[in-house]
Amino acid sequence: MDAIKLRDYQDRCIKDTLANIKKGNYQQLISLPTGKFDRLQYTSVVMSNLIPLIPSPTAKATKVLVIAHRIELINQAKDQISKFNPKLTVDIEQGSNHCDPTSTDVVVASVQSLNSKDKKDKSKLRMVKFNPKEFKAVIVDEAHHGIAKTYMRIFEHFGVLEGASKVLLWGCTATPNRADCKPLDPVFGPVSFHLGLLEMIDIGHLSDLRITTVDTDECLDDDTLHRVVIASWRQFAEQKKRKSALVFARNIEKTQDLCNGFIADGVNARFITSKTDAKTRASILEDFKSGKIPVLVNCAILTEGTDLPRVDCILLARKTNSEPLFQQMLGRGSRLHEEKQDCLVVDLKKNFERLFDGMMSSQDELDETVNKKVVSKISAKNVGKTGPGDDKYEDSLVTIKHYKSLQDMIEKRRLEKEAKQLLAKALAAEARKSKHAAAAPNLVLKPSLSHKIHKHLNDINMTVRSFTVPSA
Repeated sequence: MDAIKLRDYQDRCIKDTLANIKKGNYQQLISLPTGKFDRLQYTSVVMSNLIPLIPSPTAKATKVLVIAHRIELINQAKDQISKFNPKLTVDIEQGSNHCDPTSTDVVVASVQSLNSKDKKDKSKLRMVKFNPKEFKAVIVDEAHHGIAKTYMRIFEHFGVLEGASKVLLWGCTATPNRADCKPLDPVFGPVSFHLGLLEMIDIGHLSDLRITTVDTDECLDDDTLHRVVIASWRQFAEQKKRKSALVFARNIEKTQDLCNGFIADGVNARFITSKTDAKTRASILEDFKSGKIPVLVNCAILTEGTDLPRVDCILLARKTNSEPLFQQMLGRGSRLHEEKQDCLVVDLKKNFERLFDGMMSSQDELDETVNKKVVSKISAKNVGKTGPGDDKYEDSLVTIKHYKSLQDMIEKRRLEKEAKQLLAKALAAEARKSKHAAAAPNLVLKPSLSHKIHKHLNDINMTVRSFTVPSA
């Protein structure tokens, strides 16, 4: 096939990887925002061009192992590497698929299969058929899983963690900060290459996100919450001609109930859970991708490695305290597609309030550490777009705020935080003045500073009543 010109950041990633190898760094972690192609396709383009350039520690060590934990990821990797490397023999080691260890150049394997018992010799694991001395690299997708015991057994077999090893261990993830706070450094080393979410949006390789937060009463019963979810989709997505909504629900029961709520309201909705059989799941996903189904409800299934570029609306009907999971859910809508300009994220569980600042701080820290950037908290391209507007309105059960983009949210949250800090100081100062006024009755006080700051907060978010929760 004709050579494909790499994008600048793909070329940088390859050059940085090779430069780090020359420095003796054989454990490398790549951090990329979820949603790019999906990220595995991005990774595949990079690794497909990287594979022939990786130096072999010995004349015999020419093979590469690519490991992932889901069949969708494995198939995508195999297809992409084969497409870019027609002269290489690329084969899958997973389930009933067995590759020839002698003739295969690139082995794409599932973690589970490599850790399963060998059928011919139950005392051995399946990975044993691969001679570690024949491999020059082990590539790991969704590398945040890489500290699990199943991965560590693989790394031990291929010797990539031995002190003198010159076999490259190359991991890629969108979430180098795990939810359980366990570090990846002992396995992959510090992040050696990073592309930030905002950078990818700015250069036009990820779709921007519009954000609507729908803050509901914490004690709201599930039936009412589901009506709010459906009403939010009707008002903010359907009426704006958005065509493909992916909904994240709390558990299997709520997933089914919410889907049934959409159907009862006349919407052609479907759901997917861990209990959905493979054939039905594939059929539903195909109909969703083609646009036959406008609303798909799922529970913890469509978070990693799922290629859904048409998604132009994400409904977060579940709460999470996990920053990685939050990023993965947002990533389902950040793929580019010719039929959409951006993706609307409707958050009904205050996930942005809990996790957004931390997520962006993590991105900034990686930019400062890896890319040596002095991070500006405000993008000049969006300054001046955040004046007063109809971006907040309240009802007895909900408070809704609209943000035109991620940068818009960053700027407004900064302004709101500064105003609240000023308000706290002003209230404390006025309390002290009140004490003085009580001691000196003839003292004339100036107009209240806190009143001015309250007005400033209101200017940031003007209040309009226009959302009604439908009754049962």
